Amino acid sequence: PILNYFPGRTKRLKKQLAFERQYRKSLEMRAQFPDSVLTRELGVPLERLPDFMYFCEVDSLFDPVADSGDRLRVWAFLRRKGEEYRKYNNLDPPSRE
Repeated sequence: PILNYFPGRTKRLKKQLAFERQYRKSLEMRAQFPDSVLTRELGVPLERLPDFMYFCEVDSLFDPVADSGDRLRVWAFLRRKGEEYRKYNNLDPPSRE
């Protein structure tokens, strides 16, 4: 531990571990709903889902929502973030036919 402390390796490892935990939560949140539902209902193209999930991760409410285990709360969060994501990326809203 002492040898890792001086070059800053311990700090980098802690940052990497925090990043991996956050990413794991993101994957677990995404796995609760099929990609087809996310793309159809949220209006986020399939190829942009990883970027959308990162957009969700940086929100201050992400951790409490992800840790809640409440699928309805997660869905409400994803819907709200989907609207914001489409707005910021100039994507058309999903059609409701």
